[in-house]
Amino acid sequence: MIKRINLHDTLKRTRFDHAVICTFTFEPQFFEGYCLDRFRALEENNNISVLLDRGIHDSLLECPASEWPRLANVRYLLHPIRVPGVFHPKLSLFVTKQRGLLIVGSANFTRAGLTANAELVGAYEVDIEKPAPHLPLLQQATQLLFTLAAQWPSPDFESNLREMTGDAPWLLSDADADSQALVRLLHNIDEPLWSQVCRGVDGSVDDVHVLSRYFDATPGLLQSVRDTLNPKRTVLWTQSGLTTMTPAWFDDPGARAKRVVVKDCVVVDDDRSQPLHAKAIAIVTKRAVRLAFGSANFSTAGLLSTAANGNLETMIVVDGLSLKTCDPNRLFDPCGTAKTLNSVAELVTAEREQLPRPRESALALAYAGLTENRFKSVWSSRRELADGVSARAVLTFGDGGEDRVALKAQGGSYVAIFSEQHVRRCADGATVVCVEAVLKDGTPARSNQLFLTNLQDIETGRGQRRERRIREAQKSAVQFASVLQELMELPDAEQLQNFLTYCDIPLIEAPRPLWTRGARSPWHDSDTMRTLGQRNLRAYASLHEAAVGFCTRHIKRMRRHCARVSLAGVPNFFHIALAIANVVRGQVERLVIGLELATEPLGLDEWHEHRQRLSEYLGMFREMMEVIDDEYLPTLQKRFKAALIRDAIQPDLQPLGDICNVLRQVRGRIEACRSTNLRVMLPTGGVTTPGVFKHDVVHETRWSDWEEAIRSAFAKATTYAHTA
Repeated sequence: MIKRINLHDTLKRTRFDHAVICTFTFEPQFFEGYCLDRFRALEENNNISVLLDRGIHDSLLECPASEWPRLANVRYLLHPIRVPGVFHPKLSLFVTKQRGLLIVGSANFTRAGLTANAELVGAYEVDIEKPAPHLPLLQQATQLLFTLAAQWPSPDFESNLREMTGDAPWLLSDADADSQALVRLLHNIDEPLWSQVCRGVDGSVDDVHVLSRYFDATPGLLQSVRDTLNPKRTVLWTQSGLTTMTPAWFDDPGARAKRVVVKDCVVVDDDRSQPLHAKAIAIVTKRAVRLAFGSANFSTAGLLSTAANGNLETMIVVDGLSLKTCDPNRLFDPCGTAKTLNSVAELVTAEREQLPRPRESALALAYAGLTENRFKSVWSSRRELADGVSARAVLTFGDGGEDRVALKAQGGSYVAIFSEQHVRRCADGATVVCVEAVLKDGTPARSNQLFLTNLQDIETGRGQRRERRIREAQKSAVQFASVLQELMELPDAEQLQNFLTYCDIPLIEAPRPLWTRGARSPWHDSDTMRTLGQRNLRAYASLHEAAVGFCTRHIKRMRRHCARVSLAGVPNFFHIALAIANVVRGQVERLVIGLELATEPLGLDEWHEHRQRLSEYLGMFREMMEVIDDEYLPTLQKRFKAALIRDAIQPDLQPLGDICNVLRQVRGRIEACRSTNLRVMLPTGGVTTPGVFKHDVVHETRWSDWEEAIRSAFAKATTYAHTA
């Protein structure tokens, strides 16, 4: 149904827990001073992501610090996206556990977009406890947002999406969008919009109506209309004085033949003129009207390009409308005052806006985030850096104050531990970060600026990342491994100890989308561990009780699965198994690295405890593998067909195999330590090579049995995955 809507009333009416807002332009003062305070959709919302064009984002940073967004990346996430053209979608998704609201159209999330302009938008509401015809649209929007997160990555945006879909799993669908659905969401990440808008048009086309303020300098798009649809008539609706249409459009062959008509329309609401900003296309045949509306202007960058070579755009297509329901003459000219421009002399062309473009710099800063007191940045240099160069993060605070912090390379990132003062200042409001380094030729280099990501939980006032860790780890094996890796890189083991103590993965007998399964965990040798050296032995020992407790609890959960196996429960079973495997791997890795980097002799009792703990970890890993192969998979085999079992378990076998291979190398690494640096102190005061005894799993006789058990168990599990 096509009717006038008030976006202010829509956003003030209902409270939501999650929001993702895609907008081209962004006005910090309006968003922070008005929207966050006045819209129920946002005021108590603890998970807000705003995606905007990178050029607009960079232009915000050129303002004085007093004019920066005060709450960017503290109260809400501000995530810039860069494409060759501009990031141009106008799409907002608001969600609770039960309800959803999708707004798609031409309106930016700005004062003008929500209050002043003449816009064309669709608002689609879903309540999952009632019939929900628009549910596929919200699922398509969610799929688009995950695609954006994958192609323009941000760990915080991805975390926000997973938090949202964890609360509202009905947003996820494995099914592809139905290209025949009467209402569907389109985007141009992979295919230009124009071909999608025209696909499947049934019968000869009488009219094509175009509503747009912005046009190319030349009318080449009109030839595309003729080539694709060959309409009897094309009507271009615009607003003279605001439009960028040029006189060249009147020289188009169709215009000269009177098959292309230009209409000047003015929209007035309550005696107030509304500048035209709506964008739409209506394709009229004898049978029906197809209406497409959204962010794309009638331009090459908007309609004939993909995100790889032009703008990134979104549109809604509505099929099967009657001319009575959707007459373009009434829809595009709601006041009924439009006039035909019969000559170019009647056209007044506005000056083209110069759009902000992303700033180029010698260093490219892709990410800057703060978790607790640990700062992490990801950046690269477009030119060669000086050998052994040191890098610094330059912090600029909202009050204009500036400070510098030395960075240390760690894997593919650069990290630092912030002082308490820095942590407090960063939590007070938006902080801007750039990186300084020196190039090979001695030239100082500086990166682009980014707002530091330091999202705060509005209920607890603590860092949002800390609040989410356990929830994220409970959702999938990949997320558990990611959280575990993050915590292992912290210099203080207390947070990891609390995590292992309080994280319990619940038994869930429900399928999970494939994006939560099968990916290899983001594990890499921790530079923090290497830096700790022999102190790893104290760190892993302090975690031992919590790690054993975690593994023991979750092996019991695996056995409970065995008593009530189902195909729907397979992802949860392997989530638990891989969580145990990763905890064992983490503890063993800490122990072995501590031994490899030991420079001081160990006491005899200390060496005995290390061997005993290592045997306990490897024993738990073996028990976990035996539960899989001797209890779980045989029970599955009795109840389900081989092909169904194969499809269910296959996504998780590779990550499990990776961990098996790592642990099978442990004895070799221990032996290398014994033959090189590792020594124990004798009661007499001398030192000697530490011994390995028959009761130790890493003893030659027991190791061959353990290794064969692991190899055999994984090979057996693999046969289930390869059985047709």
